[in-house]
Amino acid sequence: MLRLDASLKDVKMDDFVDYFMNPPPSQQAMIKEMRTLEEIDENTKIVYWRFKMPMMSERDNVISLHKRKLDDGSVYFCVKTVERADTPEVKGIVRMFLYTRGLMKPNPEDPSAIDYTELSFFNMKGYFPARLMNMV
Repeated sequence: MLRLDASLKDVKMDDFVDYFMNPPPSQQAMIKEMRTLEEIDENTKIVYWRFKMPMMSERDNVISLHKRKLDDGSVYFCVKTVERADTPEVKGIVRMFLYTRGLMKPNPEDPSAIDYTELSFFNMKGYFPARLMNMV
């Protein structure tokens, strides 16, 4: 489990959410493949992604990305591994597990900032070098 708390200055909430929903090519150095499998609605989509990190074998995942604007102006964000018959596991690629919840809200003391809290549960499965874990 990993918990992240951050205050982001001069970042718009919609831009931050869009970064998760549609990562820009400049941020995809480790991503070998990423494709949208289904757009359920404007706030939810299913994505397949495959990536390669240094010192590790390739990993992939099928995830549901969901965002919801709340009445108080905050945005709830959810990413979770899902199973789909049309995207079976591929031999030689490790299928990992991810379950992330995030909450973005305006910073009450600084209107140009947003506060972000994220809880992630993940299992990279397969071999994960201790050196890489220590870097994280």
